[in-house]
Amino acid sequence: MIEAASSLICRDIICVILIVNKQQVSIDTWLYVLDEDVIFGRLHEPKNWSKAMVPNEETTSLVLECFCTRGDNIWEMSDDDIARQCVKDLENKLGLVKPGEVVDWKVVRALQAYPVYDLDYAPKIELVKEYLNQFEGLYIVGRGGTHRYNNADHSIEMGLLLGRHLLGYEVDYLAVNTEPDYQEIVSGGEPKRDAYRDEACQSE
Repeated sequence: MIEAASSLICRDIICVILIVNKQQVSIDTWLYVLDEDVIFGRLHEPKNWSKAMVPNEETTSLVLECFCTRGDNIWEMSDDDIARQCVKDLENKLGLVKPGEVVDWKVVRALQAYPVYDLDYAPKIELVKEYLNQFEGLYIVGRGGTHRYNNADHSIEMGLLLGRHLLGYEVDYLAVNTEPDYQEIVSGGEPKRDAYRDEACQSE
């Protein structure tokens, strides 16, 4: 079991948060960058969720996600160097900002941010789950606990469902983020667990 658990792979991430002196960079919330010559693979603009996420309407912010592995060339870059490279790629390769528009930045590093679904991960997960299920009162949830590519809302939902499970309701707290459809484009017809429509909850 220990060998199976220790061989599960996660990728690390460096997030570069930029303050940009313009009202908006893009109308999209997320943009994926498939150019291997660009240091970041995804960016999002929080202001497109809510204007409350910036100090004033004349500025915006960007979060650039640099996918990496601890010890590789990207991870070993200094915070200043990786921020400068991100700004350079935004200006020169993508043309999303002009020189001088980025007025501040902050770099945040996170280990084991993304579970890697390699060819052998599924049987390893089952082996680990089978072992951990022996321990009464131990519940494994969330992205790190399940080695599942959960969004934050998925992990919160797991926790809420686990709470109901502990109160005696018949809910499967692990049946989250298991649908084959891409979650962010599904509209209507939510699965039963999303609406908490189990009989126990309705009887409250």
